[in-house]
Amino acid sequence: FGRAVYQKQQALHALRRANNQPPTFLMSWTSKKEGDAYLPEEWILDGTWELSEGAKKILNGKKGAVAHLKCSCTNNCASGNCCSSKMLSIWKVNENGILTQKNGLGPCGTEGDSIRQPHETDNVQVGICGPDCGCDLSCPRRFSDRGSQSMKIIFMTHTKGWSVRTVEPMVRGEYILSFSGVISTQNELKANNENLEMVLDIAQSKRAAWKNRLTIATDARSNEFRCINHSCAPNSLIVTTHSRKWGEQMHGTSLFSRRALNAFEEITFDYYLPGDTFRFDCQCGAYCCRGIKGDDIKV
Repeated sequence: FGRAVYQKQQALHALRRANNQPPTFLMSWTSKKEGDAYLPEEWILDGTWELSEGAKKILNGKKGAVAHLKCSCTNNCASGNCCSSKMLSIWKVNENGILTQKNGLGPCGTEGDSIRQPHETDNVQVGICGPDCGCDLSCPRRFSDRGSQSMKIIFMTHTKGWSVRTVEPMVRGEYILSFSGVISTQNELKANNENLEMVLDIAQSKRAAWKNRLTIATDARSNEFRCINHSCAPNSLIVTTHSRKWGEQMHGTSLFSRRALNAFEEITFDYYLPGDTFRFDCQCGAYCCRGIKGDDIKV
């Protein structure tokens, strides 16, 4: 690959090495020539949020309905009864760091059938611990603070741009990555008019005015998450993470495996949520691929 991509890889290696995280490799197996790398201008760590001035004003002092309580659990929340695991009623990250439901049912994708099931298509949410809690980084519910602990490859595909592969096998329900970027208001995004490769809206109270709605964008600073491609039969699942630090005003976005992943398997998730309506020319190649859809697509 060209010098621009090589420099991006060196910067990413240095960042992850400085934070005791395994490397991510950048590879280009196509005949595409050197040019715009279409990668973040600056790499940042998993789950890192940078707040715009507008976002700071909205979030300043607001915790919403969730009280700002610190975790006081002993033994790094190994009991499974951590305060963060009680925040939400259905999903949790257990004492082994695996995503599961409280009734024991977890992600249910298989290599033969990876269409999302009804309990996976709703907004999957978990409570997590944070830096203000009494537990340390070994706590299973501080996966975002620890960052990804598995090697990955960012590679150039022939038709879908950059994508991400595993290097090591992963078990069902294992943490993969958290989305990192700049949190801005809708008005700021419209005013900046920047080239946004991936944007995730943050679910907030319906009472919030449109101009005050918050969005995580990857225009300049982000991590490997922005390179992960869509599939109509995904092998990973988007999970929104809530902590008592921000309450209902803010949530993170993390990715967990829906099934066991093989070494060097491409990581994918479904870009759509129920009710989404936007144009998408799908090239995932899955047996259940939605194909080329117009603006009226309804998932």
